[in-house]
Amino acid sequence: MKKLTFLAIGIMLLMALPAFAQDPGSPDSIIIDTTYAPWDTVNYTTRYVHVYFVTDDSIMFLNLPITWTSPDGQVFPGRSVWRAPFTGWDDCWDTLLIEQRLLRQVCWADLGGEDNPPLFTNGIRLWGLDLRFVATPSAVPQFVFVDTCTDPINGKVEMANVDITFRPKIKGGYFRYGSIGIDDNTPVLPSAIALNQNYPNPFNPETNIEFALPKGGNVSIEVFNVLGQKVKTLISEYKDAGTYSVRWDGTNNNGMAVPSGVYFYRMVTEGFSQTNKMIMLR
Repeated sequence: MKKLTFLAIGIMLLMALPAFAQDPGSPDSIIIDTTYAPWDTVNYTTRYVHVYFVTDDSIMFLNLPITWTSPDGQVFPGRSVWRAPFTGWDDCWDTLLIEQRLLRQVCWADLGGEDNPPLFTNGIRLWGLDLRFVATPSAVPQFVFVDTCTDPINGKVEMANVDITFRPKIKGGYFRYGSIGIDDNTPVLPSAIALNQNYPNPFNPETNIEFALPKGGNVSIEVFNVLGQKVKTLISEYKDAGTYSVRWDGTNNNGMAVPSGVYFYRMVTEGFSQTNKMIMLR
């Protein structure tokens, strides 16, 4: 009965969304990444497929139904792992229906009470969700393609701000399990340079900053205060292609704790420079 009650409430909320229209401004997009795991006939294998969001609108609602194709049915999603800002929203539902090959995901920023932060990336790629996939020991090497679909209850993928509902552009991804006519040890590399929003944010006293490099090169990430003064160098070295994470512990280059406030972190590598804002609350 409780499940039916929540489902009824969800349908009522979906019906109350703003009218459907074309995406205003530049098209928002959802990008499903790729990942890889070697073939393992003994253990269960778990991998996470990253999902990125690019918006120039303040998104307050998300309907993101996901489907996948596993030739032998032995690779499937486990659960959704939400990241900021979704972790600060009032509700994010995910329901796995394996027989229908459907992962139902619906999120609302505000269902009443205090205002929550919208999904707004200012045109920058934001890592907002992980799709946890599991391969059983019986799974054969395969490509598992991951994409959006039409949910028989909630419909196609949609975003909404306070005024309108619209459909973003979608880029599907895949999970490559084992060797498929190529070297089994070849990792799947990021397709583009990316500097993700730190998490948690706000934070006290530590936060993580993740970035991706599609090819090797020199990279630096530095922290600045609101006056533009350098506070700390987090990394300044050569990195091979891949996805990385650095941590800031809220100290300066002298090891002293810095006060609460707004800070900025800037990543610079060949042909790329990006600055993001973060907030420390001690």
